[in-house]
Amino acid sequence: MNRHPDEIEHIFRNSNSPDELFDTFRKAITNRISDIELYKILLANPILSGEELKMYTEHLSKVFTDNAFDLFMWTGNIFSNYSTEYERLEDSIAYFVKALYSNPKMHEPYCRLLQLYSHDLNLPTNKVIMDTIEGCIEAVDKKSIVYTELAKLYERDGDKEKSAECRQLAAKYSRDKC
Repeated sequence: MNRHPDEIEHIFRNSNSPDELFDTFRKAITNRISDIELYKILLANPILSGEELKMYTEHLSKVFTDNAFDLFMWTGNIFSNYSTEYERLEDSIAYFVKALYSNPKMHEPYCRLLQLYSHDLNLPTNKVIMDTIEGCIEAVDKKSIVYTELAKLYERDGDKEKSAECRQLAAKYSRDKC
């Protein structure tokens, strides 16, 4: 049975049954409904477990490859709402990294990763974040934005030298774009 997109949206938004969500998702995919905003409603349904959210995101990113960046960012943002739970912090970072690799020129995943950096605790995720940023920053189009965020991070951590270096790079790349 074909469902109208309004009915699908209602189910994605309001259902508290993982089975109903899965059946509706399967029917939407089978019926070639390609409205990514509709699927984002599903991904944001709080009844989904972390594993279900990952499963839906991975499937959608394979079906709608042109929208993978947007889907990875969306899922990273959902997981970042639960970043006080270490596993969800790792999931959030993983999805922002996926977004970064799916479109390395976009500055948003770099900035979102830097926002997840823990200044209070020396978490292993901090190294993942910094290694990713340092390893990929050459690809980003708006380097000045990323270097400005890095400068703020170093400033907050008390590393005035690195902060100044990043501010200089931000200024340099800002002038290069003009």
